[in-house]
Amino acid sequence: MKTIELVNQLKAVLPKYLDGVFNDTYNIVSTTKAGNIVTIETDQVSHVQNGSGVLISDVKYANTIISLRRYSNIAIALTTDPHNFIYPKDKEIEIDGATDAKYNGIKKIYSDNIVFEVASFSVNQATNQITITTSQANPFIVNQDYKIHLYDSNYNSLEVEKSISSITNANTFLITNGRGITNSKDIKYIYLKPTQKLIFFEVDQTAITPATGTPRIKKLINGGFNGYKLVTSTHSHEFTFINNDSIGTIGYGGKVKVAPRIYGASSLADAKQLYENFATSEDSTYKPALAVVVNERLIGKDPNNNTDVSNQLLNNQRLNLLSITPLSLYIFYPLNYENDQYTNAYVKDKCLDYFAPILKSIGGFSPSSQLKQTSHTRITPTSDGVVFEENGLMCYAYNFETTIYLTNDDMLNEVDVIALREFDFLVNSLLNVNGKLN
Repeated sequence: MKTIELVNQLKAVLPKYLDGVFNDTYNIVSTTKAGNIVTIETDQVSHVQNGSGVLISDVKYANTIISLRRYSNIAIALTTDPHNFIYPKDKEIEIDGATDAKYNGIKKIYSDNIVFEVASFSVNQATNQITITTSQANPFIVNQDYKIHLYDSNYNSLEVEKSISSITNANTFLITNGRGITNSKDIKYIYLKPTQKLIFFEVDQTAITPATGTPRIKKLINGGFNGYKLVTSTHSHEFTFINNDSIGTIGYGGKVKVAPRIYGASSLADAKQLYENFATSEDSTYKPALAVVVNERLIGKDPNNNTDVSNQLLNNQRLNLLSITPLSLYIFYPLNYENDQYTNAYVKDKCLDYFAPILKSIGGFSPSSQLKQTSHTRITPTSDGVVFEENGLMCYAYNFETTIYLTNDDMLNEVDVIALREFDFLVNSLLNVNGKLN
């Protein structure tokens, strides 16, 4: 078993069960992006190391709203970037920054088209423009991402995705005549449909329109600012990482989990020394840490406890071997952690509580092996208890064994052996007296 594999397994899984014990979590004050560099500022010195990994979560991406207008009880928002809402998977939207508070908060998404009835229209063949007047005041604006659709009285499409050229008044606007529409046509309805940058939501029908302030949509997005990130630079309360997603430039809220204090060591003495070095590097702040020590591999005996290898005759000679690798997980727990003077009994009880989450984190885990077969690998707890208590530090150990049952299926067969011997003979025959290939 490789120590690094077990360390990585515990780092990836254990914080799900013991968040805040072997890892630190900090609140994020601000998230900004310039180019492909994201800068995170935390509410306290985070001790994030350059080149280390951090887990960022709950950062909401802020999408600035270019235009926010109300039509009856429906708010129409045109966003700077694609809003990434997909109905019905997404049913609600969070808005803030509007001066009129009626727009702000969690709102229900309106997924249908908004239909406007046309009172009159005229086509100017000379300018290739169509002037349209709706029966009621409309919320239309001039923007290339704000498009309308024209239909006749039988709901046949006449024009699709047309941007508005200019606005005359609250009811009248102009578009370019792209399909050669004449005055004989029957333009009866205008549809406004949700798009990647246009989204509708329900709002109080007394909300002021157009909205003022700096309204924006806040949404939690997997990836982007969130996820596992590799730190590229650090400074006091800040650190940076590279991100090439097109996610905008500002995020709000969230938290960051620093890489867990879980590491590998060659022995208990080595684990203790590494812990003391680690604590000193963090402004002498001693915090709980977990060390993994993989011991020397043993060979188990057969069920009759006679020999290390059991031979059985099943049509041919069968080899059955039990390979055992003992390992220990050491918790180093300071009795004065978090400015409290813990008793050794209290810390011992805490370590007893940690056993189940630790076992969950490595239960069923199959580490790699130099041997071919690892399907029979098991990790079994054997004992646990206090190892030492000195200078305000308690060391608690969990002892495990990993077993691999081997048969002669794991060994080289006759064909493999012959092939290796032939290769060895070929290499040696090509070597000259100076040890160089001819």
